[in-house]
Amino acid sequence: MQAPHSSIIDCVNQLTGVASIKDINSMFLACSPLLAQMLGYDNPEQVQGTTDFDMRCNAVSGAKLFVQQDQYALKFNKHDCINIYTYATGQKFISYCQKYPLIIDGIARSK
Repeated sequence: MQAPHSSIIDCVNQLTGVASIKDINSMFLACSPLLAQMLGYDNPEQVQGTTDFDMRCNAVSGAKLFVQQDQYALKFNKHDCINIYTYATGQKFISYCQKYPLIIDGIARSK
């Protein structure tokens, strides 16, 4: 039987923009193909199970901050931030991020 949110993960893995889902420990459960490429991976499946500390690009220098942002979003149900980093594509990317916890049955899920 599939996890209740597996269809959400499948959807994110097919998005054309930059998107991801992480668990409560900031481990990637899914990401869009574009984000996978930006992080230095060939496809979203390679990103699953990694963390920001595993990124294959200069944005890894912000990994600790990304985790802090994730924890803030869990605590306060939302976090808006602007991040500027050079990714594996060689491009500097300025992103406006909105982070929200994924709530299923009233609980922020770890998996």
